[in-house]
Amino acid sequence: GPTLRFHCSTKVALVGAGFKMELDGILAPLNHALVIKPDTVLAISGLTSNQGIRCYLAVLGGLDVPMYLGSRSTFVNGGFGGHQGRALCA
Repeated sequence: GPTLRFHCSTKVALVGAGFKMELDGILAPLNHALVIKPDTVLAISGLTSNQGIRCYLAVLGGLDVPMYLGSRSTFVNGGFGGHQGRALCA
């Protein structure tokens, strides 16, 4: 999964399948709103359960990428969203 450094304060929540999530190297709970301070590093890695294979990261205020069809989501196979139709990479 991605490793993200935040440049401003916000809140995030990771929901869905069980994944390992760390904030500045400390294990963080899934399915909870977490306060993020500037320069916090969020790392999402391997599955921790066999109940699903997808997770979703919600970020208060969203991500600064162009809107497409009213959404900031990325659909790589369709070539739209994200950054110029490409997946967002850390």
